[in-house]
Amino acid sequence: MADISYFLKSWKVTDGSGQFSKHLPAKGSTVKIEAQNGSSDTYRIAPAGRSRIKPREGFKYLKGRLELPLKDSNCVLVIEEEKRADGVARLKASIESRTQTQGKVIKGIKKLPGLDMSGTWGAETNPPPGGGGGGRGY
Repeated sequence: MADISYFLKSWKVTDGSGQFSKHLPAKGSTVKIEAQNGSSDTYRIAPAGRSRIKPREGFKYLKGRLELPLKDSNCVLVIEEEKRADGVARLKASIESRTQTQGKVIKGIKKLPGLDMSGTWGAETNPPPGGGGGGRGY
């Protein structure tokens, strides 16, 4: 389970397709995750530097991941840590149906018209400066 500090850094979007292209920054974008309006309860994904992308606001940190309820549906957009063997900090996104509210099971799941829950979205932290291959070994 990732601590909130895991998310609060700059990320380079490495993948983005399907439904995620409507909700999250596109592949190639550099973004940062930060507290929204100085709050420690709500977070946003904002462009790092000049960009035409709008911040995506309203994420809550719950159970080691960031969650954003999707308007007019019983689904939530989830951003969480992706464990990889290479040790690079990575994020992945998914859309999940919310089937329980306050302990009560909801019998029908209302989804947005045409909501395709497939697709991919991923981001990774920028590599540290001066790192990488091609060095001469001095």
